[in-house]
Amino acid sequence: MDLKAARVRTLQDELRDVHPLLQEIFTSMPGITKVDYRQGPREFGADFILTRSDVLLADSVYIGVIVKSQTITQGSKDIEQQIHECQLMPRSINGKNAYIREIWVVTSQNITQNAKDYFSQLYKSAKIEFIDYSTLVIWIDKFCSHFWTNVPLMLGNYLNSTRGKIETIEAANQFSMFIDVKKSPIKQNLIKIHEKKYQRNSTSFNRKGDQISPESIIGKQGVTIIEGEMGSGKSFLLRTVVKSMCHPEAFNQSKIAPAYVSFKELQQVHYGSLTKFVEQLHKIGVPENTNIAVFLDSFDEVKLSQTDRITRIGELANEATALNRVKLVIASRDIGERAFSNRNIKNIVRYRVAPLSLKQIIQFIQGVCSELAVGGRLAHDLSKSNLFKMLPKTPIAAVLLTKLIRENSTELPSNLTELYSKFTELSLGRWDHEKGLQSEKEYESSKRIIMNIAKYFMESNLQNISVGECLGFFKEYLDKRNLGINHIELFDKIVERSDILVLDKENNCCFFKHRSFAEFFFALGKASSSQLVQSDDFDLYWVSSTYFWTGILRDCPQHLDRLAKCSVQGDKKRLLKMINMGSMLLAAHQSPYEDIQKCLRSAFIEAAIYFSDIKHGRVETPLAGFSEMQLLCIFRCMLSENYGYDFFKGAIEDSMMQIEDETLLDDEVKALALFFLNTSAISLDAHNIFSSMIEKIGVSKLPLNIQLAIGHESDKYEIKSDEISRLFRNIRRFTKDRSIAAQMDNIYETPLARLSAK
Repeated sequence: MDLKAARVRTLQDELRDVHPLLQEIFTSMPGITKVDYRQGPREFGADFILTRSDVLLADSVYIGVIVKSQTITQGSKDIEQQIHECQLMPRSINGKNAYIREIWVVTSQNITQNAKDYFSQLYKSAKIEFIDYSTLVIWIDKFCSHFWTNVPLMLGNYLNSTRGKIETIEAANQFSMFIDVKKSPIKQNLIKIHEKKYQRNSTSFNRKGDQISPESIIGKQGVTIIEGEMGSGKSFLLRTVVKSMCHPEAFNQSKIAPAYVSFKELQQVHYGSLTKFVEQLHKIGVPENTNIAVFLDSFDEVKLSQTDRITRIGELANEATALNRVKLVIASRDIGERAFSNRNIKNIVRYRVAPLSLKQIIQFIQGVCSELAVGGRLAHDLSKSNLFKMLPKTPIAAVLLTKLIRENSTELPSNLTELYSKFTELSLGRWDHEKGLQSEKEYESSKRIIMNIAKYFMESNLQNISVGECLGFFKEYLDKRNLGINHIELFDKIVERSDILVLDKENNCCFFKHRSFAEFFFALGKASSSQLVQSDDFDLYWVSSTYFWTGILRDCPQHLDRLAKCSVQGDKKRLLKMINMGSMLLAAHQSPYEDIQKCLRSAFIEAAIYFSDIKHGRVETPLAGFSEMQLLCIFRCMLSENYGYDFFKGAIEDSMMQIEDETLLDDEVKALALFFLNTSAISLDAHNIFSSMIEKIGVSKLPLNIQLAIGHESDKYEIKSDEISRLFRNIRRFTKDRSIAAQMDNIYETPLARLSAK
């Protein structure tokens, strides 16, 4: 006899051992729609009556269950009597009189074959099933596996149901609506909050060494508050911890039973009383001598003033302390140190949800998008993108980005505007609207007002404005509209919940949490007012807004044409246009591809002209401090970096063919543009790299710097063709000429500024 069978046979108390076990098993059985426990003086033979749905007959079948904890033999007269009563006596089942036609005889011991044969023959008209300890082992494995642990059965049932409750919540959760996060679970950590006063820079203590696992804080203090901004994954973190604590092995190690409840449920169902909630836990299976960790989620999602919120925390903390065995963990948006110190609330330990690392985000995306083979290009784009760095590194940002990548592509610049759009939409109230905390009118008004504030910030080059001035934007907008919204209440909601506009009470001012949010909302305003492109749009101050503006328009051939034709003056703007035009085209990826091709061709020709101007000293620029080959390498890297995306492959190949046949272009400009296009195509698995341009232009007509550069690229990437072999022979031939050798020294070593000065 194996260990499991032996364990079942130790169940010798029918009422205390076998009945509770069967209750759990029957409740979990598929097809059983109702379990009635009938043990008592009027059971009429059946300890349980099970209702099973008959799908084919669209009817219900009633099963009487006779339970024993001893071996059943042919001489078991009590079994004979109970079967007779089950079959004979009508009873009220589900509100109607019914007879039992199927009977299960269950025991934790053995049933002899003689007993099975005898009772089956005696009651031929009834369908009788015999279930002994061996079948019970199978049932326990399927429907009540926690029985095999050392956790008491009722407590095991509670842990099982709690885990089921969490899984049900997660199935309907915001994250799961976007993608299946189970494919790539996010491991979150906490950072202990040490500061004693309000700090504008809330990330000043986000040192990697401060991070600790959520599990490590459970049971170490009475009351813990976990704070985090919108989308930081507070609820996700709590549910993850609760689920892990629901495993019997985890309970046996910690001896702490987890309980999960939202603040709204605590208020509405348990009258706001932690004591009543714990009493309910004891009723449903948690023994009174068990330590309990209550995880109180969504504390900020009940409409309370800041004063009332702090008061409730104090009351709950006092209750938890009085209950002795109860540890309380509260999840909320940022509350602030001063709020606690002003109310003299102590003995509360506060943590902040740690931001995700770039590595975590990439691993998450790769896990969820495994079928897309997301690789190094995305990781590279994420690591260098200033706009992505400005977004809070939260699970919601990672989930939104992953959703966009799955829907569109792995090209980050084409997704960033939409990522900001969805992130700020949720931050500004869409999430709250879905939870019933904000109306549609409030959300739309909030967006428009923030757009107006962003325009004021950007056009006036402001870092912050006074609270009164900020309130003025709310009042001015709402006073002109009959929306029934109080401007002060809406202002309070935005600064308390959005994480876009921040209120600094200490300095009585408001500011955008990140400049990129101001740039994005400013771009929203430009997109809605049909503004035209200006040369300043490529200035360093405005270029991010121009990128957002383009991404918001998305399908905008005329806008792209204006960007491409925009005549920018000055070295800095020319450089910024060259660096950013590729991202602009990706942001407008829904525009007709013909327009994308035309703009890309123009961008590469502009880059070639810009290089030629620097080389020949026609512009003053710090870039003239490089040698000709150094500058050529810099331009090559910048362009291939910004256009080395699969999205551009067709446009690059088309531009090569058109420029090769172009008769009006200066020979040097043509050669430079084609070199930049070919090197941008190297990473895109394009064919005939360099061969076609060498054949069309001719080896002898290629500028010396281009010949040498093609030689370096061909060596590095092992590019071979007859045309490249011919070019190498030409290089070997002219390098023997001393005058050309001296010229080559200048090309590689001498700064262009010094050459033009001669």
